[in-house]
Amino acid sequence: MATQPVVVTVVGTSMSTTIDGSGRFSFTGVPTGDVQLRFTGPGLDATLTVKDVKQGDRIDIKVRVTDSSVRIDAEKRDTSGENENDDEDENSNNGNDVRGVVSGLAGSCPNITFTVSGTLVKAGDATRYEDGSCSRVRNSAKVEVTGQRQSDGSLRAARIELDD
Repeated sequence: MATQPVVVTVVGTSMSTTIDGSGRFSFTGVPTGDVQLRFTGPGLDATLTVKDVKQGDRIDIKVRVTDSSVRIDAEKRDTSGENENDDEDENSNNGNDVRGVVSGLAGSCPNITFTVSGTLVKAGDATRYEDGSCSRVRNSAKVEVTGQRQSDGSLRAARIELDD
């Protein structure tokens, strides 16, 4: 991470903040839709897009900053508006998970893709399922997905838990 402060600005607004020592930052009240974030600092001028921001979304982002670029390391979206204080949520709050309703399901087990809270999820042979079965994932199902953020903004699923 850069030693000088890195400033993050929501493009098209006057909203800005700095990245903390672990690469995290937050905004409230950002515009809906695809939101461009501009990162500036010594020798750095980079832009990233956060796709499909909805009104009321809470999106926690962790970035990795190099001398001349920025990439998203982790993104967690909460569109439920619920208070997440139970132990399970606290244990899984690592920034590499997303919760919400499945849409756009494509592919066949074990290689499936779908969208949750605006994030494209990619599952494969290495993905673990809470109940042991990929076949239970369906459109309109509520899920929590934990995985690794990819450079294109998608999430490579390590674990998928279905909320019954």
